[in-house]
Amino acid sequence: MQEKSFPKLVPSALEEHMTARAAPFIDAIFGTPDIQPWFRVVPHEEAIPHYVEVFPSELFTHLVEHAGETGLAVCDCYCRARSKRYGGGCDSPKDEICMAFGSYATTGIEIGAFRAVTKEEMMKIGRKTRDAGLIRQAFTCEHTTLICNCCDCCCGLLTLLKLGMPQSTLKSNFRAQFNWELCKGCHSCIKACRLDAITLDGNNVKPVLNPEKCLGCGLCVVACPNENAVTLKRKQEVVKYFHSLEEVLRFRAEQTGRMELYEHYNGQEML
Repeated sequence: MQEKSFPKLVPSALEEHMTARAAPFIDAIFGTPDIQPWFRVVPHEEAIPHYVEVFPSELFTHLVEHAGETGLAVCDCYCRARSKRYGGGCDSPKDEICMAFGSYATTGIEIGAFRAVTKEEMMKIGRKTRDAGLIRQAFTCEHTTLICNCCDCCCGLLTLLKLGMPQSTLKSNFRAQFNWELCKGCHSCIKACRLDAITLDGNNVKPVLNPEKCLGCGLCVVACPNENAVTLKRKQEVVKYFHSLEEVLRFRAEQTGRMELYEHYNGQEML
């Protein structure tokens, strides 16, 4: 709920506020490379071939439908607001771009931090974030309470990922796959990729994927004007998500040996 109090803080007070809140949770949130990430990438479902089997929790449409009419809300992007506050940031949309679901949404609405939206409004915002080339991230559980629509310059998780911390977020169960025979060499996929996972071949003509960097977000597929030149392929080994956020927080606390945080706050402060 930090978005509500954020505008009241001057930069010096904001930095102190963030440091005080974040310090006790740094180890529990990020830990070491073998730690289960607490956020996951939700692929843009338009990029998933219709014949590919998916988990319902991998589809934005399902997450919106499951939350119901009374459990949907939006708020401004905290990360981009903070970057703007310090004179940085980017031109990606900031207002009412973060999505809340279920009880998290209803609580935020009750205290005036979030604005309630209908399913239709949420789907419209989803299309807006897709067209803006933002990466969707949710908690690593089937019924997430939050979806962030992220850029690589303001999002702390994606920034850490680019700096070599793979435990900051979990890649989706998909990976981009190119069909060079259909590729026209327009390079739209390269421009769309926020993690620099796509480069040109030795002849500077065709795109080449670095599978270690690919998040499976589907932005390259959405951006490509040539049908089936690039698609999302399901990985052979897939990750099954936790059922609830509480299970995620408990598991993370157990992994990092910080159960006292989970027990003291009952998971609420780690939202």
